[in-house]
Amino acid sequence: MAFSTFLVLSLSPDYRLGVYGCGFWNASVLLYSWLAGRKSLVYTHEEEVAEK
Repeated sequence: MAFSTFLVLSLSPDYRLGVYGCGFWNASVLLYSWLAGRKSLVYTHEEEVAEK
């Protein structure tokens, strides 16, 4: 359902700029989350014990 909505909105010239903007925003947030969170991985108790 989300893909079909994305497809229909991207085909309409009225919504195309908004679709590209949302895609850019989501990609930038994912990139930031990956870069900021890669050093602060949280282990479960079992994983923490296994690391030691």
